[in-house]
Amino acid sequence: MADKTFQLKATLTADGDSTDQFVSSGGPVLFSVQCNSGTGDVKLQKSLDDGTTFKDLSLAKFTGLSTSSDIQERSLDSNEGDRYRINVANSASTPSFVVKVGHRTIKNIGNRT
Repeated sequence: MADKTFQLKATLTADGDSTDQFVSSGGPVLFSVQCNSGTGDVKLQKSLDDGTTFKDLSLAKFTGLSTSSDIQERSLDSNEGDRYRINVANSASTPSFVVKVGHRTIKNIGNRT
């Protein structure tokens, strides 16, 4: 997937919430996480009240990440106006998580037989 499809990109290095948010225009959303150093949990959170309150998405949380973890990805459906942010928790050992959230583009690759 080309990097241009991700509207929210962040490198998170401590526990807490991302300051940037992603507002969906509807359709499939991809949440991707890579751990470059340290350990911790990374979660995608969603707001149903225009960004006042965010809650964890049970299908979009990765716990116990470390540098030996593979890149983690989840795809989920979204509605226009859905608002997302990223949360890091339980981090240790100078964590660095590269996180991307954006619309997943599906390309027609032709017929396969």
